[in-house]
Amino acid sequence: MAVLSGQVAIVTGGGRGLGRAVAETLARLGASVVVASRNAPELDDVVRGIRKARGHALAQTADVSDERQVQELVLATERWVGPATILVN
Repeated sequence: MAVLSGQVAIVTGGGRGLGRAVAETLARLGASVVVASRNAPELDDVVRGIRKARGHALAQTADVSDERQVQELVLATERWVGPATILVN
């Protein structure tokens, strides 16, 4: 089911727990998902799983308490697939 096809989601805290579940669900529903967290190994695992399930995902290390890193997260998203239409924080 691709009800979110064409949508671009940024999911912060996406490396584990609820954030991971949200990222995986958005990808399963067809969104392109940028998974952000401070922990790169967790991100890689999440993105690998999404891609294995034929989803579209990008890992981006970011600390949302740092404005510069948030700006880079947004720019990386735009460069990769376009502007975000969904934000989960």
